[in-house]
Amino acid sequence: DVAEEVKKALKRKGVKILEKTKVSSLSKVDDGFEVALENGETLKAEKVLLAAGRKPNIPEDVKALGVKIEKGVVTDSRMRTNVENVYAIGDIRSGIMLAHVAMYEGIVAAKNIAGEEEEMDYSAVPSIIFSSPEVASVGVREKDVNPEEVVISKFPVSANGRARTMLENIGFAKVIADKKDRTVLGMSIVSPSATDMIMEGVIAVKFRMKAEDLEKAIHPHPTLTETILGALEGVSGKPIHL
Repeated sequence: DVAEEVKKALKRKGVKILEKTKVSSLSKVDDGFEVALENGETLKAEKVLLAAGRKPNIPEDVKALGVKIEKGVVTDSRMRTNVENVYAIGDIRSGIMLAHVAMYEGIVAAKNIAGEEEEMDYSAVPSIIFSSPEVASVGVREKDVNPEEVVISKFPVSANGRARTMLENIGFAKVIADKKDRTVLGMSIVSPSATDMIMEGVIAVKFRMKAEDLEKAIHPHPTLTETILGALEGVSGKPIHL
C-alpha cells in the first residue's frame, strides 16, 4: 500500500511508470539517450539516472589482509572482522546500506576500539525515501506478519488539519501492533516530512513501547505528527478525528 500511494502521487504529477519492465540496452544519441526495453519498446530521454543496485567496493589491499568476505566484509555485532584489530563499517560490509546506519556503526566500532563494549542493534533502523510525498518506515512490514497476531491501523493524511492547510491529501500513517499487548512492532508513513516524523516510530520499536503509551503523549497541534497519533488511536479502535 505504501508503493501504491506513492505511485498514485507520481502519476498525478505526470510521471509515467513502467512496471515489470527491464532495460536491455542503452545508447547515446545526438539529443540524449535511447533506451531499449525487453518488450521491444524504445524510449528517448535527455538524461538517464540509474538509481538502484549497489555493491561493496572492496580495495585489493583490504582483501590482502585476509578478512572474511561474503558479498561484503563480514563482521560481528561489535564491527570486528576475523582479523585482529581490523574493524569494518558501512557499505563495505554489504549490510544495510544507509548513511545513518554507517554512522552509528562507526560509533560502535570506535567504542570497541577504545575498550568499551558496545554492540549494534539493527531492530529499529528507519528506512527513508525523499520522494514526494516522502516515505519512511521502521520495524516489521504488513506482508511479513501474521494478520491474526497483529492489529493494523491506518490514518489518512487527508484527515490531518496541517496537511489540509498545505493542500496535501495523499498519504497515511500506519501502525502495526501486537494484538495481545499492543506493543508497536512497526510503523510506515507516506506524507510530507515523513522522514522527520518516523523518529517517533523508531523510538517506539526500539524500546518496545505500547501504542496506548504513545497515544497518551500530547502531540502538538496543528502538526503532521497528529497523523501518527490518529493511527495510534486506531490500534485501540477509537481514532478521534476520523
